[in-house]
Amino acid sequence: MDKCMFFILLIKILSVHLNLVFGMSQLEYEFSHSSSEVTDPLIIFVNGFTGGIGKWFGLGCEPLRPYWSEAYSWDQLPDKTWIGKREPNQFIYSATRYFSCDIEKTNWLFVNGSDGFFGFSRAKGRYKKGIKFGLKILNEENHRIEKAKQVFFVTHSMGGSFAEGIIESFTNKGIKVKKVVHFATAGARNMICSEKCLLIPRIQLNTSGDKTVDGLSDPFARDLSRKIPFVETYGRVLWDPSHNYPKKMELVRKGESKMNINSHYDTKTFGSCFNWVKDLETISSDFSLDSNELSKFPKLIQFESFYVNKKYFKWSFESKSFKLIEKD
Repeated sequence: MDKCMFFILLIKILSVHLNLVFGMSQLEYEFSHSSSEVTDPLIIFVNGFTGGIGKWFGLGCEPLRPYWSEAYSWDQLPDKTWIGKREPNQFIYSATRYFSCDIEKTNWLFVNGSDGFFGFSRAKGRYKKGIKFGLKILNEENHRIEKAKQVFFVTHSMGGSFAEGIIESFTNKGIKVKKVVHFATAGARNMICSEKCLLIPRIQLNTSGDKTVDGLSDPFARDLSRKIPFVETYGRVLWDPSHNYPKKMELVRKGESKMNINSHYDTKTFGSCFNWVKDLETISSDFSLDSNELSKFPKLIQFESFYVNKKYFKWSFESKSFKLIEKD
């Protein structure tokens, strides 16, 4: 056995003993910013891959392991230098406002949807583990979940299929999920959903420049291969890195830095992602190919492609218009 395999095995053994001795239930989930009323809305954030060590030693999810709270805002001073300011609650607050909830009267539940020591796992496998986790948390935190007047889900990457498993368990127990937002879902085309959960409103948002999702997808497949099969509203944003990384992009333009930014991380960090979600939801069911229609939906131009009302549109850079690719 080489040193690497020995180290991995040692970590697994230690993690099992720590769980048995100390009962470290916080490895998998954590309630944070809980309001005084259990009947207040509940937003469940399901993160993606965080690494094996982080998952096993209590660093798998917020607040111990930063995942959703790594946003920065940038200001340019008169001397043209940039000052960065960390805004740890930007994404979480934006999600809360998106669901029309009061920040002071909303419960947040952070769930570790990471799976596999090196992140190698299948969507269906994560779904099955999500079902088991859903039953577990209902057993441990039933009073917090069952009494919530509204339940929402926000997922990222590998957390998408894990969350769908949790939703399955909740639905079977009579707990209604009001809405689900999936960001940068990994293994989207292989995700599954039971028939009883199909009517839950879902929206999925991807971005161009996502090296993680694109790297896991079939390079010869259409963009719709990145869409979750049972999601009715899907959009892929034409990502502009200069919005969130002005200092970095300035150095890139000067040739002083390489373009090594991955938009995969933006969709779990920056609150502006929910502006894209809202823009996507405003698309009319009567959207046509008439170029004059774009005047009614000016924000559509920021999308590379979108799928709404069983129609798939893709932006053509040649004709500078959206083209209908297919209908269901």
